[in-house]
Formats: sequence, C-alpha cells, structure tokens
Amino acid sequence: MLVTAGDPQRLTGGHLYHRRIAETAPRHGACVRFAAIPERPLGLAAAAGAVTLARLRAERPDALLVDSIATAALMLPLRARHVGVPVIGLLHQPPGGVRRDGDVGRGGLRARLDRAFAARADRVIVPSATLATTLRQTGISEDRLHVVPPGYDLPEPGGPVPDLRRAGGPAILCVANWLPAKGIDLLLEAFARLPDERATLHLVGETTADPAYARRLNARLATPELRERVVVHGPRPPEVVAAYLRASDLFVLASWSESYGMAVAEAMAAGLPIVATRVGHLPCLVVDGVTGLLVPPGDADALGTAMGRLVADAGLRRAMGVAAERRAVSFPRWDDTAAGVIAVVREAIAGGHGL
Repeated sequence: MLVTAGDPQRLTGGHLYHRRIAETAPRHGACVRFAAIPERPLGLAAAAGAVTLARLRAERPDALLVDSIATAALMLPLRARHVGVPVIGLLHQPPGGVRRDGDVGRGGLRARLDRAFAARADRVIVPSATLATTLRQTGISEDRLHVVPPGYDLPEPGGPVPDLRRAGGPAILCVANWLPAKGIDLLLEAFARLPDERATLHLVGETTADPAYARRLNARLATPELRERVVVHGPRPPEVVAAYLRASDLFVLASWSESYGMAVAEAMAAGLPIVATRVGHLPCLVVDGVTGLLVPPGDADALGTAMGRLVADAGLRRAMGVAAERRAVSFPRWDDTAAGVIAVVREAIAGGHGL
C-alpha cells in the first residue's frame, strides 16, 4: 500500500513517480495500491493520518510505502499505534521541504516530524545519492537508506506534435509546477532579457499549488516584455508533455533545489539541450558544456546569458541535444525503478520488522 496526501492523480513529479511504480510493479510480481490522506493544514494533518492509518491496519497490507508529503501526517499516529507491517519511506525531498533560497527547511514542526519518521521507518528510499547524503547528515543510518532513481523513459506522444515555434524562433520549454522552489520567477526575469524575436517560452505545470506565488507570476506575465512571448499551458499528462518535448528546441529549469530532476532526464531523453541551475542532483545529470549549460541558482543574468547562447546557435543546440540523448540512455528506466523499489519492500518484509 502506498500512502500519499491529496489526489494521487495530480501531475507532480512525486505522484508521477508513484503511478509509474504502480503500473510497472505487476511485472515484478507485486501489486501497489494507493491510500490518500486528505490534505489538511499541518496542525490538523495528524487527525486525518490517524483515520487513514486505522483503515490500513484493518486491511493488513504486506507493507506500507509512505510518500514524503504524507510523513508529517502519519508520524504522530504511528507513534500511538502499532502497525505490524514494515513501513518504508519514499522521500523525494529533504526534511521540512525546500525554501525559496534552496536551503532545506531544517526548523519547524514539519521538519521535526519528517526527521522523526525517517529515523523510525524500517527502510527509506530516495531518488539520488545527493538526497541520501542530506539524510545521512540528519542521522539516518546507511543500512536503511536505499537509492532508487526514477526512470527517464517517456510515453509515446499523445496526438500530433504541436508547433511551438512562433515566428520561426526556437521554442524553450520548462516543465515545473508553480512553486517558489522551482524558480519560475527567476526564469521569467532571465527570459525577459532576451531580444523579442528570438524565442518563445512555454510553461507546462500546475499553476495553482501556491496561489500567492501564482499571482506574482501572472502579474509579471502581463507586462509588455512578456505578454506575447510566453505561453502558459498549465498541467498536462505525460503523453502530452512528451509531445511538447519533441516540439521544443531547448529545456530550461531554474530550480533552487532538485533531489533528482525527472523533468531534466526526460528532456535529455527527448534529445534537448539543457539550461539548468547547478543545484542538487542536476550536475549528475547534465554535463556542463557537453549536454547543456549549468548556472548558479538565483542568477538571472547567468541564466539569461546561457539561454541566449543556445537560442542564437542552432549548431550548438543540435550538438548538445545529441549528446544529451546519448547520455540519457545510461539513466535507469521505469522498469529498473520498479524493480528497485519492490526489492527494498521484499527485503523489509523478510526482515520481519514493523512500526
């Protein structure tokens, strides 16, 4: 049973990861079902978690996989109740999440609950060695940490490949939900510095996750230097994202932190050169100067310069795109990811523990 918070069908990287695991698990003799804790403010989350946990105890699954966005809701109920089956954390971000400046949220109730859950779980699965290092620094033992990277393989594009190149200029694509940690505001500032006629920026991702941040972005998008140059597509299913990737010339991500960088890996698999911030696991995916260009986080000038260099040089875009696609072949596929997750679950079951 995989426990998450909110709608498991949401188009976020973590939820997509979970669905691909569930879809692929039967090939490895396993069945993954979802249990969703209703989204509540942190102070009320424990009550919702307790109700979900009581139902799960009655269903008696072989093991519980707990999404990082559900750990805070389940930590206090897990202390109060014995579950009797192994509990495995699927952690996609540092304890407490990521703030806008890229620092992990080390303080506060949520961070304490996240760390407490990771300390008590039978096993902890993370998407990269980068996040594993962060968790080791909080005291999580090496023997309970397992790195299982996400797959990169894309579905077949859904429908005809769209024409994203307005006025013949290159199409720049960013796939990221509108959250401060994703640096969309920085991307808009950098893109605004490119000459009008040179490119169109396409934004794909959920726009309602942080209403205050969305208001800021929409206000910036309404300004004259961006109004006719940026297209907001909103959330799109994976097969449509695959079509957008095939129709683009360049992929950009301005995040303050990335535990892995699924969107970047998928863009590389589609043969796109990358401009991204040098944060988290991204330097392990993007070879600077070969498959793309890496810039410091928070530096709009550097980001704009890197985008401008690739926008102006079609030959360099092609060369880096070819190198990116070649490098992506070495990344795990979703079947490898599912096999890794199921292996950790079986190891935990064989160990005979349980909170």
